[in-house]
Amino acid sequence: MITTTAIDNNNELPQTRTQWLQNRANAGQHFDKLVVGAAMFRRSNTADEFELLVIRRAATEDYYPNCFEIPSGKVDDGETIGEALAREQREETGLTLNGVLAQLPEIIYETEKTIMKGGKEVHIVKKACQLNFAIEASSEPIKLNEVEHSEWKWVAVDDLETLQMTELMCGCTENALKWAKKHLDFATKPTTSAWHGR
Repeated sequence: MITTTAIDNNNELPQTRTQWLQNRANAGQHFDKLVVGAAMFRRSNTADEFELLVIRRAATEDYYPNCFEIPSGKVDDGETIGEALAREQREETGLTLNGVLAQLPEIIYETEKTIMKGGKEVHIVKKACQLNFAIEASSEPIKLNEVEHSEWKWVAVDDLETLQMTELMCGCTENALKWAKKHLDFATKPTTSAWHGR
């Protein structure tokens, strides 16, 4: 188990998509889409720092093709946030979610696309919120969903500027690595399940 400090309890994981959207709407925040993201870490082989797993979106993706991101995906109707986090982790990396260590800063963004409806072009804009979590996962080999992602790699803070990544995702990954530096302990040797890619 990773040794952590000052981890807040999270009360959003048991909420369903509908409950979360309604709670945010009651607070004056309206979203069309709820997404979850998983930040998974390992100790660097070359330096006393942590590395974060990022995966590259396929060139055929409608949104942000070829961009790196943390494993993420939308929360489905009737699904809790925790269930979606576990499902997306398994679908995108082949790994099993063993635990949630902390909730990290969320990111808010809009997606746009044009579709044909009734013979006319319709422009659709959706506002999305991505809830991000520091997680612990199983130690199986990483296996990407090759339809959605083409590559995976472990990155440290200094690597981020070399990757094709949206500005929001760059901030998200920086926040995740800052969290790891502050809350994950090098002194305690972790179990195999806490670390990957060694």
